[in-house]
Amino acid sequence: MVKGRFTINPFPDLKLSPSDTGNLHEIAGSILEANVQRYENFLTKENKIIDPDHWKVLKTKENSTVYTARHHDVYRTGTHKHQGDTGLPSLLSLGTTVGSLEDMMFGVVNPTLEMMRIKASWQRDDDSRCQCIHL
Repeated sequence: MVKGRFTINPFPDLKLSPSDTGNLHEIAGSILEANVQRYENFLTKENKIIDPDHWKVLKTKENSTVYTARHHDVYRTGTHKHQGDTGLPSLLSLGTTVGSLEDMMFGVVNPTLEMMRIKASWQRDDDSRCQCIHL
């Protein structure tokens, strides 16, 4: 880790209007809904089989594998079959990991900029271009 990498915040404070906050909540709801539907399709229609034409392995650790959507589908069609209506990049995680929900949420949620910086240091995350949005 580069010493002093997180010494200053490169981003100005972000102030959201009530309307923008509501829009972000709607976006989060639509992402959740699309992914629940995608999960149900994976279980029932795709018979729990990963299509290597649509997914590539991003990372494997112990009994879990994370896949990322292949970009060629986005370039060819302007959309991606597996990402639902959100239009956002897609990740798919399969497997089991020992731990509690609290452990998992600690790993993925950053309630403060300081917590994000601390976790980025011990997770060897070299991307310091991050910011927390508080709703």
